[in-house]
Amino acid sequence: MPDLEISVTESGSTLTVSVSGEYRPGSSGNQDARQIITAIDSAIHGRQFDSLVIDLSRMNYQWGDAIAIIFHKYRDSNPTFLLAMGCSESWKGLLNMTLPSWSETLEKQIRFV
Repeated sequence: MPDLEISVTESGSTLTVSVSGEYRPGSSGNQDARQIITAIDSAIHGRQFDSLVIDLSRMNYQWGDAIAIIFHKYRDSNPTFLLAMGCSESWKGLLNMTLPSWSETLEKQIRFV
């Protein structure tokens, strides 16, 4: 399986963290989740930005709950999450299982592309 590729771009006052590749399923994905979280933490540390985009639209996600932390860890930054339409059922399953009380709020922040 290919490793995850993570890039950070700034455009005006928007900071975008993009992830592509294969998120390993189940507990094998725990390391992937840590890699993504570390990259986001590094990207936002010490930067001023008005909007944060976490773009996972080119990441293949099947299942695994460690990635769920991104949906609440960065909520103070009011991020927009871009998720792959092809993985929408997997993402929806994760969100409904791990964050049912946040589902309504997150619906405003999540875009399937």
